[in-house]
Amino acid sequence: MSHLRCPLCGKNAPLQNWSPETYDMDIMVASFMGKGRGMGFEKTEEYSVLGDSEITPRIVERIINLLNLCLQEGIITKDYLIEKLKLEKKVPGQVRVVPSKLYGKSEVAILFLRIELDKIRKESTRNYGVYYDARRQLEELQKEIKREREAESVLLWFLENCDATMIPDLEFGYRVIINMIDPDIVHELRRMQSGTGEDVKKLVKKRITCKYYVVEFILNEFFFKKRLTISERMLNISF
Repeated sequence: MSHLRCPLCGKNAPLQNWSPETYDMDIMVASFMGKGRGMGFEKTEEYSVLGDSEITPRIVERIINLLNLCLQEGIITKDYLIEKLKLEKKVPGQVRVVPSKLYGKSEVAILFLRIELDKIRKESTRNYGVYYDARRQLEELQKEIKREREAESVLLWFLENCDATMIPDLEFGYRVIINMIDPDIVHELRRMQSGTGEDVKKLVKKRITCKYYVVEFILNEFFFKKRLTISERMLNISF
């Protein structure tokens, strides 16, 4: 597959998909905003910069240089350019007058609107950033609350099914002390082990105190320890 490197923008494009005849007769700029880690990007706005003082002059200058190249190489002639651009031929002895560009009410209104639109664009971009940060913080807070509730549910299960007590704690508000675990509920611990997220397990572990080593061993082996999947066991991955 052959690619064309555009002499105007320098980008490579497959020749089979290259069709400049179908492109918009405008100079467009698009703004994008990240949607978060691993979520890609989304277009926030698209607007024309045709006639601006920064981008348009550089494009015009590049086009003129390309036309001069074609003239020097004999690919096109001056008469061809005059005809295509609908320029008047200069008659010998006649002074060609080029009228100055006068701004009427319509032109002034367009300039004013462009300035206002540029202000709105910058403000909307800033506001979108504020909104995105607030939304991300809200989502993180919701996830944290969900983890806290799941951890409290697990702690309540230990209080109801084990020989355990709850005492006040300055850091977490309360702490669960487990004196003994009935061997008959080990199968329940295994079920909870696979159904509880690692973040929730960490929260639970911080709020549990084991009175005896055997209790700590049972919890670490049948609840806190991450269970390997079949594929992980086949690959002999150590966690």
